[in-house]
Amino acid sequence: MSAQTFSFKLLLPALLLCTGVVSAQTNVASYEPVRYNGEGIVYALPQTRIVVRAQLERTIHKPGPLHLYAQRYFGQEAGGEPSIRYRLGRVIAHSVGIPDFDQKYIVEFRVGTVADFVTLNKRGIIVGINADRQDLPSPCPDTLFRLPTIQPGIEKRPALPQEYTVAGTKGKQAEIAAAQVFRIRESLMDLLTGQAENMPKDGAALQLMTQELKAQETALLELFYGKEEIAWEERSWTIEPKNDIKGQILFRFSPLRGVVDSDDLSGEPVSFSLRTTDKAPEMDEKEAAKYEKNLKGIVYNLPGAARITLEHNRKVLFDEELPVTQFGRRQALAPKMFRDRGPAIRVVFDENTGAIRQINENK
Repeated sequence: MSAQTFSFKLLLPALLLCTGVVSAQTNVASYEPVRYNGEGIVYALPQTRIVVRAQLERTIHKPGPLHLYAQRYFGQEAGGEPSIRYRLGRVIAHSVGIPDFDQKYIVEFRVGTVADFVTLNKRGIIVGINADRQDLPSPCPDTLFRLPTIQPGIEKRPALPQEYTVAGTKGKQAEIAAAQVFRIRESLMDLLTGQAENMPKDGAALQLMTQELKAQETALLELFYGKEEIAWEERSWTIEPKNDIKGQILFRFSPLRGVVDSDDLSGEPVSFSLRTTDKAPEMDEKEAAKYEKNLKGIVYNLPGAARITLEHNRKVLFDEELPVTQFGRRQALAPKMFRDRGPAIRVVFDENTGAIRQINENK
């Protein structure tokens, strides 16, 4: 999720600036567009979604042109058909915040308050009050779940004599290529045992020659056994936490087909469990209404928590406690904190949970 933000200056009308009122407080109210006709900044609090992300390694096998002769010369058969296989890599879960449009508040423009900067992210979620740019979330690469990087290698062309090119049959080409493999292996053995006619002068030269011979051997064997190309991809699922979940099949994994639907029996299930570990006490309708009415000031979240577990073939892939705003409750920073008597208070909020990350005097 992008943490890019933009700031709004709470501009006061010139007439109000001349009133000299110094005891006013920051006024925050629930936002009701039909009823509210004043000026202010509308902000939202986030609610939690659990995002599950899976890394998949895809290996594509391309058969070699001489695969029919692999058994004859090297004692092991080679596949003659292209194939794709998959491997399940890392699987994680993390909390993300989306705007809760039922929890929107307005910070009214009032004289005599030092809450003069409110910062929202691009989706309207509050991320700071009187906060400097360096205090706020900044755009950064996704280091939480970066896909493995495949370094493209330099494709080595096999060193073959001219006879290979003019050979009239695949069988003759296979004979020439196999003979070249055996010559390279013999040269490699001579180097390693110190019996080569022209031994390299130092260890670095020996290593370089050894690497070159091994690369040539690999390139020649690819004519028989083919080559593999590896790529990584990511899949993700989003869950809205409402109640506990036990062993729900999120998706299935097949080595031949990769990720398949939860009801596709060609794959083995990957299950998702959510167990509440921290939840605010339940309130009846009357208590809840009274509690909401008493929220005076800058409203923020005190998230609850849940333990998320992901399993595949009886193996635990992920097991951690994550914040869940829906399981917590809202609190408010007292309006008197933002009077203009004294230093401004700086507050930084977590854009995923709406909780306070940092609060101090803005010196």
